[in-house]
Amino acid sequence: MCNGSNWGFSFLIMTYNIFIDQRFAFANKLTIVQATTLAACMTLTSWSNSIKLGNVVWYQYSEKEMSDNFPFLFSIPKRVYKNIRILSDMGFVELISLCETKYLRFTSKCTNWKCQDGNYFVI
Repeated sequence: MCNGSNWGFSFLIMTYNIFIDQRFAFANKLTIVQATTLAACMTLTSWSNSIKLGNVVWYQYSEKEMSDNFPFLFSIPKRVYKNIRILSDMGFVELISLCETKYLRFTSKCTNWKCQDGNYFVI
């Protein structure tokens, strides 16, 4: 098993795969980094804690956990924040902090993202 130790880094298991909707990315003029970051965020719906405020679901995330789960995409936690902040500035996600816990929600701009199962992402 290749664990990356020959390249100066080591990880055991990358638990989550990401699925990129290339049509969505192309139609929305996303770069590969922006598209893969959004795809990584889409996995939050399956593994992170969530809260509901009004009719909106917010997904808990941490830069450290995201960089641990997606080391190929985010080599350090600071890069997670930078990439997610760009998506927020573009209007794909919104970010809040409650009691020092960070949450993310997907905006209506993500409704045309086609998931791996062929269904569209539901907001």
